[in-house]
Amino acid sequence: MALDQPIYVLSGSEPVQRRYLLGRMKETAGEWERFQASETEPSELMQLSLMANPDKPLVRVLDGYESWTPKQRKQLAAIGGEFEGISIVVLANKLGAKDPLRLGLPDSAIIEIDSPKRGAFESWLGRQAKIRGIQLADDAARELVIRVGENTELLASEMKKVAAAHQGQVSLTAVRSLTPLIAQDLAWPWVDSILAGSNGLKLLAGCEAAGIEPLMMLGALSNRLTLVAWVHLADQQSASAKDYSWRLAKSASAKWPPSQLNEALRKVAEVDANIKGQSRLGSFLQLARLGNYLANQSSSS
Repeated sequence: MALDQPIYVLSGSEPVQRRYLLGRMKETAGEWERFQASETEPSELMQLSLMANPDKPLVRVLDGYESWTPKQRKQLAAIGGEFEGISIVVLANKLGAKDPLRLGLPDSAIIEIDSPKRGAFESWLGRQAKIRGIQLADDAARELVIRVGENTELLASEMKKVAAAHQGQVSLTAVRSLTPLIAQDLAWPWVDSILAGSNGLKLLAGCEAAGIEPLMMLGALSNRLTLVAWVHLADQQSASAKDYSWRLAKSASAKWPPSQLNEALRKVAEVDANIKGQSRLGSFLQLARLGNYLANQSSSS
């Protein structure tokens, strides 16, 4: 990736694409330095280095751009073309429509790397496949999301494995042969249905038939409920930028005020102890009763 502009902005927090783009930039850079916005000023980023290589650009990566004041942001946008041989890469979780860099830089300097929205992970996988020199059939991309879930780090890891084993077009059969059906992918829909106010009995039956460990399912449920607790503590702006599981927890937080949430976590802990030996009832029967209890608790809130 040629570094032929003074400033680039990677806008968005999707980790896989950000890491890939930074790697491509670093390959063509000379000196590579990283700065924290809280510890530097815009003018410092434009200072020439005695170690700079005249044949390759000096690249300075700026973390924490959001902590800069509007005045500092304007200073950076204004001095962008002042020096040759320097490129600044700004890492911004979100770049507002009226941000000085948005207004002052050409569109080609702003690279959007937001996480895919729900339902768009298949197209994201298609782009990742092209980067790795393969083609992923539509049904194969869907199958990969079903098997791995909506986590770009895990999806990228599985894509790397698939690309290492195949050339050209990757079929549905190839994905199924290389990517195991992660057990949690069956447990999470059960957990999500409970957060939405359902007892999830049909989904629970599918988990039992697949031989999923009941304690793993309880762990998934505890994970989601804990995430709801974090939503109650976090500001709404940061919550809106998170992945699907965070957005689901944010939606569920209205049904789960702190008092019900505390009681739900206590009940999960009680069932956990019962499954580990304090009750002779079958584990999945206890999970079914827990689902009914939590569904009733949610609907009464």
